[in-house]
Parts: sequence; C-alpha cells; structure tokens
Amino acid sequence: MFVEAAAGRFVPREVALGARGEGQVQVLSGVDPGERVVVKGNFLIDSESRLQSALEGAAPAPVDGGAP
Repeated sequence: MFVEAAAGRFVPREVALGARGEGQVQVLSGVDPGERVVVKGNFLIDSESRLQSALEGAAPAPVDGGAP
C-alpha cells in the first residue's frame, strides 16, 4: 500500500489485511487513523517504477580509476 508522506509524495507501507467483503478490505495494522492512502493509481506507480529502472539502466558505467 502507498501512504501520502507529504503533498503529492507517497511512500510504500507494509500492511496486514483482514476480512474482505462488499468492496471493502479491513486493514489490521500498518496505517494510522487519518493517514491518506492510494486507492487508485497503479498505472502511475507502475509507470514511474519502469521509468526509474530505465534511467538506471541507461546511466553510464562508473569509471574505474585503478590499474589492472
């Protein structure tokens, strides 16, 4: 689950889930009352993750300053 850390900034949070029914899921732990959580946005989160991976893969290799 993602929880809002600051305006527009979200952080992953591990939660324990309980009963499910009628389109709702009980959260047993991991979120405090009043915290804002992401309920939609999988596309945005997935896209950002893929972009970050692509950028890391495109980064130039570090220069080795040592002799062989």
